Amino acid sequence: MRKISGSALIFAACFVAGISVFSFFGCAGTGEKTQEVKVTFVQGNETKAEITVASGEKIDVKSVEAPASERENCITEWNFNFDLPVTENKTVNTTTYTSGLSFSKSLKEESYLISGYTGNVADVYMPDDYKGCPVTAIKVDSFKDNESLVSVRFPSALVSVGDYAFKGCYNLETADLPETVTVLGASAFAGCSALKSFTIPAKVTKIPSRLAQGHTYDSIVIPEGVTVIEPYAFASEITKIVLPATLKRIEYVGIWANLRQIFYEGEEYRWETVELSDEPYTGTGGVTFSAKSIASDIAVVYFYSDKQPDKPGNYWHYVSGEPAIWEEG
Repeated sequence: MRKISGSALIFAACFVAGISVFSFFGCAGTGEKTQEVKVTFVQGNETKAEITVASGEKIDVKSVEAPASERENCITEWNFNFDLPVTENKTVNTTTYTSGLSFSKSLKEESYLISGYTGNVADVYMPDDYKGCPVTAIKVDSFKDNESLVSVRFPSALVSVGDYAFKGCYNLETADLPETVTVLGASAFAGCSALKSFTIPAKVTKIPSRLAQGHTYDSIVIPEGVTVIEPYAFASEITKIVLPATLKRIEYVGIWANLRQIFYEGEEYRWETVELSDEPYTGTGGVTFSAKSIASDIAVVYFYSDKQPDKPGNYWHYVSGEPAIWEEG
């Protein structure tokens, strides 16, 4: 038998070891196979494109056909940020918004803000999402003094409306804010004299200064949870107002001399703890008043009672969702 030398045995062992290492790490030491992800673009019930890329890569916007327009005077785009790398499989739908709206990225979270509007369309449609993120705020001055605006469709996840955002939009007739809103800015809707009504979202805790200045509808409800009404908040033609039992303070002429009925949702002893500014204001008609004098001399304050009171006084309750005065029995 032929004898194998020691050097040959060493070479054979190294060759086998090399094959094992090659099998373990892959060709040319490149490691595991790169994972692929798929993004499906869908409009309505129709798939418009399926794009597969390596995880961590971007999708070229030119490789995806633009979606068809879904609303008049609106832009329809893919609800997707083509500037970001893709790391997981996903299905992308469309987002639609009125032409002329501009957006900016929030510095605090993964969301977008509406930062301005340069159009002249009467009915503005704001999207729920933009580039795959929720639209949560409207910035300061975004629609200020826009004379064309008549109605607004707000984002469903809207949280805040900035100072002066809709000030001077005197043709605005409807502004149905979603219940997600927690913050309203100063003068956010001041001068919107065509508004037929205005509902303050339930999560708002402070009524900012001049919020409803110049409004011409007859009544308004301040939600439970509000603690402060700031100066000139309701310098308007409102004659009836519902105030929550949580209210702690009404600042300098936060309520106006047009008020004739104040429906307080708490008991009389709680009303006595509310701080009412007595700083005087003299209007253009020469009438001098303060928040305190309005509540004591101009308007009648009614206290809530869900049952017919058995004692004399000013009491009210709800009938079909509207304030109604209890008549003395």
